[in-house]
Amino acid sequence: MSNDSPLNDLADLLADTQVRTRVSAERLAPSALYDLHYRETLIACAFGAYAKPDLAGVSRIHDQRLKLIQFVAARPVLLPMVRRWSKDRTNPQSALFAGSLRRGFLDDRMHDDVVSYLLAGRVLLRSGANLVFGDRADLLHRLYRDALDRDMFVHERRTLAALRPLVITNRMLEGR
Repeated sequence: MSNDSPLNDLADLLADTQVRTRVSAERLAPSALYDLHYRETLIACAFGAYAKPDLAGVSRIHDQRLKLIQFVAARPVLLPMVRRWSKDRTNPQSALFAGSLRRGFLDDRMHDDVVSYLLAGRVLLRSGANLVFGDRADLLHRLYRDALDRDMFVHERRTLAALRPLVITNRMLEGR
């Protein structure tokens, strides 16, 4: 196993078996975290699970809350950390503990870029600190329905559901 690539190492391990391998390192798929459609679907599922109607009946979600919940939905391993952060939100030590989580989701530029894309396409609109459905929101509605109907993104949707009962205040999201 002197190859430079873990994929070649795996191919070497499987060489003595009946498995035929073909390794093409130049065709490796990028992480789903950088996939536009995956991120659009995460946003659609987050809206489906969290958006609340305002007095005019327009579904809305706080932009930083959306950023956090989609960040954690894509990384379910962070759920226990968010639970502790929510439970101990008034404890100064908890604020220090949550700092790395906050930096992680605040630095999620891919989310910002996808939201900017959806804003430019009028799929979403900005209303103060909230995001609301725009006149082309059918894209998000369709993605959410497909995820439900085809039972896709199960782990992400479960994580979103697990986040639902947690108290996450605007003060926590803003780091105060």
